[in-house]
Amino acid sequence: MTMENISELKSVKTKYSAYLLSLPNVEGVGIGLKVSGGKKTQQIAIKVFVKEKISRDNLAASELIPEQLEGVPTDVEVLAPLRAN
Repeated sequence: MTMENISELKSVKTKYSAYLLSLPNVEGVGIGLKVSGGKKTQQIAIKVFVKEKISRDNLAASELIPEQLEGVPTDVEVLAPLRAN
């Protein structure tokens, strides 16, 4: 991945972060490798961190996380609970 691509990826993340964070259940937004079938792929994605995964059937159309943003794939990942040591 070139620096230009990284810059574009960061720009897309910045542009859509507020929107994604306004969706129910969304806790954070980042950039990372897409996970498919429980395994990391080599595909860079906008990571959308949620409290829990909810079936698309149980969400209104306005609550769905887009599969991609300006051609950049998204990846929904459940946040592990935070614990103080």
